[in-house]
Amino acid sequence: MTKKPSAFEARLLRAMRQAAAISTGKRPPARAYALPMTARDAAAVPAPDVSAEDVIDLRRRLGLSQPVFASALNVSAATARSWEQGVKPPSGPAKRLLQVAKRHPAIILEFVQERVSERASRSAVREPVKPTYAAAKRGLKKRTRPSRPAPR
Repeated sequence: MTKKPSAFEARLLRAMRQAAAISTGKRPPARAYALPMTARDAAAVPAPDVSAEDVIDLRRRLGLSQPVFASALNVSAATARSWEQGVKPPSGPAKRLLQVAKRHPAIILEFVQERVSERASRSAVREPVKPTYAAAKRGLKKRTRPSRPAPR
């Protein structure tokens, strides 16, 4: 004569049957969860090296000046200038940021707001103009600095 299982035993047996059905695929799990990826499970792809030409090309494709480009990336204008002149290449997070900017330029342009001058506000409403590479190239003029006297 077998005794009737207690309430606890009955729940335990039912849970074991459900677990077996879920593991064999006969029944979906009640809830699904995902564990975070760890270094054991995955590795991030290193950011590619960025040359001075790449930085210049990206800035021109965005149609931004050096100071505005630097501000959009949240770096100093001197840093952006040194990247473009090849004095100091981007490193660490800056390389990843430039990679993202190259793949998704619209995201960087979201952080740029055009200033409205007083003269422009009095005239008709203008549509925003998206500068092209050719227009930027035509607008570039070689600037010369006045010569400075030699230090004494």
